[in-house]
Amino acid sequence: MVTKILLVMTGRGRTKKNIIIMGEEEEEEEEEEPTTTTTEASSPTREEGGGGGSSSEAFALKMLVDSRNAGAVLGKGGATINELQASTNCRIQLTRTGEVFPGTTERVLTLSGELPSVLTALHLICTKLQTETTRDEEETTHENARKNEGGENKETPKCRLVIPNAAAGCVLGKGGATIKSFIEDSEAEIRLSSQNQAPPGCHDRILTVSGTIGQILRAVALVAANLLEDQNYATLVKRPSTYRPSLDYGRGGSMDHGRGHHNKHNLDPQNVVSATMQVDDSKMGPILGKGGRTITEIQVSSGCRIKVSDRNDFVPGTNLRTLQISGSVTGVQVAWEMLEERLRKIEQDSMSVQ
Repeated sequence: MVTKILLVMTGRGRTKKNIIIMGEEEEEEEEEEPTTTTTEASSPTREEGGGGGSSSEAFALKMLVDSRNAGAVLGKGGATINELQASTNCRIQLTRTGEVFPGTTERVLTLSGELPSVLTALHLICTKLQTETTRDEEETTHENARKNEGGENKETPKCRLVIPNAAAGCVLGKGGATIKSFIEDSEAEIRLSSQNQAPPGCHDRILTVSGTIGQILRAVALVAANLLEDQNYATLVKRPSTYRPSLDYGRGGSMDHGRGHHNKHNLDPQNVVSATMQVDDSKMGPILGKGGRTITEIQVSSGCRIKVSDRNDFVPGTNLRTLQISGSVTGVQVAWEMLEERLRKIEQDSMSVQ
């Protein structure tokens, strides 16, 4: 049994809205062009899988996979993910253990290739994950029956996509008209998380699609076709979407490392804490990280917002810049300790070089 996905194309490679998704049918003998799978060297992007697939990555789609089910996608020694890539001509990359989408325990699976290949891979993966979920539910039901506990708890299949916030407009449409049309067309339940729900430093939102596997595939195809037409999406989707919830910065530490000064926490009546750390300008580059990634990871991990003073905006009479940390009491403590440990490592690295 195979699933056929037909995308009606018009014009300069644009995809019409009336995507035709054919259900499972018996296999037919048909002539196919020989498929070549390119094998690439291991990429330093800290992702598992992704060796083969289409060399022409015309489109990329990110979906979330519960860390507990990641093994079903990878397979023993990566056998399953390699098989999926070979059969769909789609490149599939799964973030490493511990690299999860902010605020969740879910890893990010990136599917790259031509749109029909991406949708075919997504269908196979969703089906496989649903099979695993059904098996777990059956085991739970049998265990409850053995314990004379009634009730079935069957979970509706769902797919969670990562959508760059800047591209959310093409999914929502004016006044929500576009997403409403997707819901009517696919008969699936589609919900886009609020921008206000995103953790500090996170620039993505989650699109949750629920229904039967067929309804999910139809809805995702409609969403993907719109994203394909967004000129900025191809660039936005390449940004990192995962951060380690606990960086290797450690906890604790003192302020006797000659890095500057700090102010005491200021507590307001609603238990919102603010703290100001002063850091030598020469150390600010490693604190921020390439493209601001390090400071973003600290914000995501701690749940705090960290405002960095502008260049050349020094504490009067010094070369110190400020980091304004705000959030919960615990969050600010975590962010402060992570920053301290980061500064300690910067100093240790500079000493080893000398």
